[in-house]
Amino acid sequence: MGTSVAATVDNVTKQVIDGTATTTVTIDADDTLSDVVSKINALDRGVTASLLNEGSRQRLSLSVNKSGAANELLIDTRDTRLSLQEITSGRDALLAFGSAGAGGVLISSTSNKFETLWTV
Repeated sequence: MGTSVAATVDNVTKQVIDGTATTTVTIDADDTLSDVVSKINALDRGVTASLLNEGSRQRLSLSVNKSGAANELLIDTRDTRLSLQEITSGRDALLAFGSAGAGGVLISSTSNKFETLWTV
């Protein structure tokens, strides 16, 4: 499940996966929050669900198993009683290299690693 887009790779236009996918989780009226966590984790789609216990109540916590903006998680809660709050969105890591202003370079990484920046 996913879509493809045209992209130029080595000066050749190819169809590549754009990283989007759709998965549906069916939540029954008698499901507990623990049931929802189990259903999401059983999908094995790169999203980890867990319960956050605040003492007086529990909250659903969702996290994506891969880093970077292309792995952003979008949730459609229409027709549900769920109310979700985004704490942080999927982003690529940024690194400022050099001095600010002229001569400086802003480098991004989808993996949050900067391993091949320079060679000796």
